[in-house]
Amino acid sequence: MIPKHPKLKFSEAGLRGVVGETLLPPLVAGITGAFARMLPEGEIAVCRDTRLSGPALLELVVSSLRLAGRNVINLGVCPVPTIEYFVKISKLAGGIDVTASHNPAEWNALKFIGSGGYFLDRDDAKKLAEIFETGFEWASYDKVGTRRIEDSAIELHIEKILEAVDVDLISSRRFKVALDCVNGSASKMTPLLLKKLGCEVVSIYTELDKPFPHPPEPRPQNLSDLIKLTKESGADIGFAQDPDADRLALVAKDGVPLSEEYTLALATEHVLSKKPGRPVAVNLSTSRMIDDIAKRHGSKVYRTEIGEINVSKCLRSIDGAIGGEGNGGVMLPEVHTARDSFTGIALILELMAERNLPIKTIADEIPAYCMVKDKIDIAPEKISSAVQAVEENISNGAEANKRDGIKLSWSDRWLHVRGSNTEPIIRIMAEAPTESDANDLVMQARTVMKLR
Repeated sequence: MIPKHPKLKFSEAGLRGVVGETLLPPLVAGITGAFARMLPEGEIAVCRDTRLSGPALLELVVSSLRLAGRNVINLGVCPVPTIEYFVKISKLAGGIDVTASHNPAEWNALKFIGSGGYFLDRDDAKKLAEIFETGFEWASYDKVGTRRIEDSAIELHIEKILEAVDVDLISSRRFKVALDCVNGSASKMTPLLLKKLGCEVVSIYTELDKPFPHPPEPRPQNLSDLIKLTKESGADIGFAQDPDADRLALVAKDGVPLSEEYTLALATEHVLSKKPGRPVAVNLSTSRMIDDIAKRHGSKVYRTEIGEINVSKCLRSIDGAIGGEGNGGVMLPEVHTARDSFTGIALILELMAERNLPIKTIADEIPAYCMVKDKIDIAPEKISSAVQAVEENISNGAEANKRDGIKLSWSDRWLHVRGSNTEPIIRIMAEAPTESDANDLVMQARTVMKLR
């Protein structure tokens, strides 16, 4: 059995825990071996982010795959959208990224990637857990797999992104870009991409061996150094990425941070201006800005449960123009239907180049809302009753959606309360016309959840 512990999470988002406390070697080896047994025949790619525990855990993953009889391609330090794209184009059996994304440095995780280059869905995760729990046979001594190093994944990913945008137009603007990679897995790739787009780069925190200089989640309160750099350097825009590079946040000229919700909103505005009427896929917690933008371009918005794979599957099923999650994750089918901060960077620069306007000016043209995000530490067994308390005490007059926790929607605001897939917390998100209104919804949720 996969142990039950507040600091150990297993879902379609992977296996995530605190190294040395809940994410222990026998568990890592066992779940990796089970994953090897679940996948079809073929090579398996692996990589990691820059966490201190990464090298040791990656070696354990490589050895476990080989001892399960699988041949392994080691990409080293590599962003998660890059390994996803590499698995897809190389037609591999699957992949594993050793990364805990935005979690603090003591956490690490295994993100499992299936044969199409996509994360596991709920059924896949259930199947993986069953193989682990019922047991499987390791390879015999003469069937141990091989390992080889591959260093082309980043260049292949960059080439694909460059095919999706007007490189000459972007280069002609000679943008000055400030960059904060939080010393994560994007630290090598993003400067390369920006230089190929003709940008002058001024960067901080692009050293692979010094994670993490500030809290790794790319939210405005964590980006004071990038804000200062953008303002003092005279950069046209600032970009911030999380450790595994699936999320992107923006800082406007003169050091004005934009909510992470604007990343997908601006990318969607740009794509739909070229493809009006094409549908869009986002999750339940993504800003209403997407609905306003889609309405302007005659497009329909489809909303899914939280989780990259849920949005990705929806985007593919509707033949959408663009998709993603409001936490800064952009999906462009021309590259790959997975959250990709690098594609987000290219689209934002192309938008600025085409309109010849600062990003803040373009953002100000989108109807604005105020979103408040909060979280509460909570034991997993108490999440259900907490969500029920919100539904019973706050839902008056609201449209209720129970696909992922509880989302209550009114004509001009919404409240979403759900258990996290990646941390032992309950997330509370609200969006309303004013910050006061959004805060009021969050405080109502906090108050009623303390009743149980």
